[in-house]
Amino acid sequence: MRIRLKYVDASALLRLLVLEPGPSVRLTEGDRVVSSHLVEVEAYRAVDRERLLGHLDDAQTATKRHVATAEILASEAEGEQLEFWTHDERQATAALSRGLTVRGT
Repeated sequence: MRIRLKYVDASALLRLLVLEPGPSVRLTEGDRVVSSHLVEVEAYRAVDRERLLGHLDDAQTATKRHVATAEILASEAEGEQLEFWTHDERQATAALSRGLTVRGT
């Protein structure tokens, strides 16, 4: 299996996170995803901006933030399985929709 290295910036991550139309990064087995440490701050700011514009309510904002963080960690895990632990059904649904392994619900 050939490992592919992919650099993903905040705009690419956010397209996946908010399911915007248009081409998005496709991740397949063997891909190694890297990004800047700034991507977390940039993603938080973009989600907050969507909340301030009225596109997200507080609950949606919280869900996007926690799932975004888990997605970033999963992409940096270099093959190690990430478990997303929650007792909140909305968080679980959001995490499952992003392909994360959910536990605790």
